Amino acid sequence: MPGCAIVRHVRPVAALGALLGGLLLSACSERGGHSLAGDWDVYIGTGAAPHGGYEGWRRTAFAHFAPRDSQYAGVVAKRTGALVLDVRHAETRGDSVVLVGRMDGAPAMVAASWHGDTLVGVPSIGEKVVPERFRFIRRATPFVVEKPYSPWPGPARRPAAPRKRTDFRLATSVEAANPRPVPAA
Repeated sequence: MPGCAIVRHVRPVAALGALLGGLLLSACSERGGHSLAGDWDVYIGTGAAPHGGYEGWRRTAFAHFAPRDSQYAGVVAKRTGALVLDVRHAETRGDSVVLVGRMDGAPAMVAASWHGDTLVGVPSIGEKVVPERFRFIRRATPFVVEKPYSPWPGPARRPAAPRKRTDFRLATSVEAANPRPVPAA
């Protein structure tokens, strides 16, 4: 049967094609599976180590990291735009990431590790560990610096009228027995 001979030759070719396709995909994929490049929301929690109580995670900052081939490493800034960490170098080893830069004008670093798609780290300035933790969560859109706003719309409330000064002296037993008017001050 000539039809059976064709099937025998197609199966090895399909298997070879699948093998080559798998090798191509694995060669093109990024090593380690995690990329620091892009925009991040930064949540800051209290304490340098996890504890069972209230940790106070707040989204108070954002971060942007450039691709590996860029001269610029990245920045961590508050939502108002104030600089938190000027990242000059980012080093990745397996699931660990070290961000090296300057914080408040002093040499600083953030030692972090990957937990799924989230990067969690502890900052330190010089040899001193800062008593807070950073949690980086990837953003889908670029960040926008927030503008200051008034919590109460409209004009501010008029201050209350000044009160009259009164004399609240403690009456002794003699004054209580002989009441007399107190002169106005």
